[in-house]
Amino acid sequence: MRIAIAVACVLAAAGCSRSTYTPLTGDATATSYLFFVLDEGERILDLHAYESLPDPLLIELSEGTSQRVLAYDLPLDALLEVDAQHHAATTALGWRLPPPKTRWDLNGEAFERGAPADLAPWLATFFVPPPPCPPAPTVRPIGGLPTNPAITFAAPWAGGLLLGVQGDDAYLLMMTGAAVALDVLGPPADARSSVIGFVDGERAYVGWSDTSTIGLDLVGIDAAGQIIERLHTTHMLGPAITFESLAAGRFDGQRTLLARARDDLDITRSVEHILRLDEATRTWRSVLASSDDALEVCSGAISTAVLEVNSPTSALVGLANGPILTLDPTLADPLPTATPLVRGAVYCRSARTVMASGVELLTFDEPGVLGEPGVLWRAPPETAWEPIDALGAASGKAIGSRGDLAAVALSDLNIATVQRLAARPDRPPRVCHEVTIGLAVYHVVPFDDHTLLIAGEDGPGAVLVTLP
Repeated sequence: MRIAIAVACVLAAAGCSRSTYTPLTGDATATSYLFFVLDEGERILDLHAYESLPDPLLIELSEGTSQRVLAYDLPLDALLEVDAQHHAATTALGWRLPPPKTRWDLNGEAFERGAPADLAPWLATFFVPPPPCPPAPTVRPIGGLPTNPAITFAAPWAGGLLLGVQGDDAYLLMMTGAAVALDVLGPPADARSSVIGFVDGERAYVGWSDTSTIGLDLVGIDAAGQIIERLHTTHMLGPAITFESLAAGRFDGQRTLLARARDDLDITRSVEHILRLDEATRTWRSVLASSDDALEVCSGAISTAVLEVNSPTSALVGLANGPILTLDPTLADPLPTATPLVRGAVYCRSARTVMASGVELLTFDEPGVLGEPGVLWRAPPETAWEPIDALGAASGKAIGSRGDLAAVALSDLNIATVQRLAARPDRPPRVCHEVTIGLAVYHVVPFDDHTLLIAGEDGPGAVLVTLP
């Protein structure tokens, strides 16, 4: 394709002007085009950007200036911000442009193609403003929940989300945005009881987590909310064990069920356990345990950490005041073969999500007085972890994503949205908006193609956040 371009050379000193038409040589097909006016030192005097080119395109050049054209197979909204007049600007801070697909430089009255790779030193001399973020997400309430609920867990199930409500029951959040109580649990036996549960295919299991029994009793329900099974489990860890969360996976018809449990030794000391259920005997066995000073070192910020079942012999596990490990939960001692998710890192809290592009995000809170919260990211396949510096206020409690947009729980009653531009793998995820939610966020779970459940405690307990 040959695009005719009118170049008007304005000779101010002579008081005259002239126009000459010159094409872009060779294959000039692209998604977007950037036109730079340069001085004799290749400094940028003007910049225009187009996706649809007028033919001919009039470009005015003063004496001593020249023209450079960069063509990309990327849309403008993946490259830079452009106004309605197709004008763009260079900035002191912003993004670097990636190498173009094709480049041309005006030589006399003709455009000549050059090697894009040769532009690397020049591209490193300036920044452009990044394209605008998507609009801020919208927040809407959820009907049907009790007043000021504390949401203890949330998981996709039965075309909606299964929720646990502290001291109440399990609820089903339907696609209409309303929640209904399932009424499958009797009253709690302990005032500190919370509802925990997990999803196993079309079934869900919920129960009270308390210290009234040595074990955990779960009620199995079908998609209609009918009780179809009662699952009694036990353990040999002592009477002070409280189950905090469950994670399950089914592989070749066999279920793997893990639990995070807390053993309060006294008012200052607690031990966190990762337990695995022996399905044959319905007995919990400790796979991993934290040190007994985790509660003190983490200033009480425990019981919220990564817990994922990836296969019968692989789980991703975080412990308070410990690393996040990939380990085999079937082994009597999984530590010798365990591998850290982040080498050398120790966390109190942690949560992880994987975006549609395969980018991983990890939010965390470090132990000790000098420990700091933050968010790390890495691109597949398992490149080095890098920080997202603008998220220093992250709480480490929760993170979730839908497509290439994520929501990160902050240390106050807010969330931050993070965008990964799949078209720009050279760019790290960027922080777009901070949104007031009005609750302490502990759960971020996909609800539909554009919406996340943001849940926890205080205020409304849970809201739906729609990502544009």
